[in-house]
Amino acid sequence: MVLEKYKQNFIKHYSKPKVRRGLKLGFVTIIGLGWVVSQYVTSVLTLEQTVLFALVLLLVSLEIVETKIYDLENLFNEPISAHRDNYDVDDTISGHFDSNYPAKGFIISYSGSTGTSKSPVKQMIQRGTKVHILAKNPAHAINPDETDLILEALKSRYEFDKEYDDIEVRFYSEQASIKGLKTDNLLVMSWYTFAKERGREVMGHENPAVTVNSNKDYEFEILSRFFEDVYFALWNAGQTPIELYESNKCPDALARWVDRQRNTEREDWLRAISGKSYESRQNMFQP
Repeated sequence: MVLEKYKQNFIKHYSKPKVRRGLKLGFVTIIGLGWVVSQYVTSVLTLEQTVLFALVLLLVSLEIVETKIYDLENLFNEPISAHRDNYDVDDTISGHFDSNYPAKGFIISYSGSTGTSKSPVKQMIQRGTKVHILAKNPAHAINPDETDLILEALKSRYEFDKEYDDIEVRFYSEQASIKGLKTDNLLVMSWYTFAKERGREVMGHENPAVTVNSNKDYEFEILSRFFEDVYFALWNAGQTPIELYESNKCPDALARWVDRQRNTEREDWLRAISGKSYESRQNMFQP
């Protein structure tokens, strides 16, 4: 099945007219130069010059072959993939962070976590990435259980990452739609659905997901533009944690959690992670 998939990808890749013409031109050039060498050059050049010319021709031929092999490797690396659920992308995300140190990372989800066992936020923090988290406004959650879920994610962020000062958080009030993660050269995107299942009404972790990396320029550009447009609009229209806390719609659980601290540490932390607005999408997402 894997070989058949590669075969179909190979046929699709080399069915492009530009690729076919490039290959034909390369082979014709090599054959033509070879004929010139065999018919004319050997009668004009010395033996040493002929050998040198042949080596140059060989290197040019190898460069053409290597280029096409590199194209095949990129093709077979499956830079765009579909996953049966969000948990299935763990290895893709971990593998990405094993060899990448992105300047910025953007997460959009219902609770502010990703629903995966290996936290991308933690991995980005370890690499000094500037982290943006866009979560559902707990004051506009569907039910009290969902409100608690969002607030627990916020409290966990305080518990484990409060010393990291390069995290920005905002809450969106619109109906939850997409969820995902984007770095400089990786995009993981999924969607939310609504159904009462196992006591929850918002389902996201169980839904399929798509991953695409920047090796696949065209697909990465299209999906990134869609993700960035949605993210930018929700981010600038969203409410910061400190704005939520100081509003008359602040959930009681959040107010109690902040006020339980005898000093202003938690309130100061909410203020510190409150993300600024951006003038343009380019300004927000450029590395």
